[in-house]
Amino acid sequence: MSDMSVGMITVVISISLLTLIATGLPVAFCLLFISAAGIVIWIKPEALLTLASITFTQTLKDYYIAITTFIFMAAILQVSGLGAALYNMFYKWMAGLRGGLAMATVAVATLMAAMTGSASTATVGMAA
Repeated sequence: MSDMSVGMITVVISISLLTLIATGLPVAFCLLFISAAGIVIWIKPEALLTLASITFTQTLKDYYIAITTFIFMAAILQVSGLGAALYNMFYKWMAGLRGGLAMATVAVATLMAAMTGSASTATVGMAA
C-alpha cells in the first residue's frame, strides 16, 4: 500500500472519515481510529506506541486550562442572567436606529466573545 499517491491516500482517508462519522461515532474517536489505521497500514504496527505517547503529552499542555475557563465564564453569564441583561441594554441603546436589533446582536456577540471566547454563541442565541 505504500506505492499509493498522496491524492489517493487523501481520498481513502476522507471517505473513511466520512463513513465513520456517518455511523454516529464521535468525531474524536473517528479521527483516532483513522490515525491508528493509517499508522498500521502506511508506517508499521510498532509505531502505534508513539501514538499513545504523543496523545498523552499533547493533553498535558497548559493552554487547555483556558478552554475550561471560557466555558465556565459562559455558564456564569448564562445562569446569572447577565447575558440577557447585556442584550437588553444594547437593544435599548440601539432601538431607535435602523437595524438596531441586528446591531445590538452584533455588539453583544462581540462583547461576549471578548469575555468568554467562542462560547458566546449559545448565550447570545438564547437571548435573541
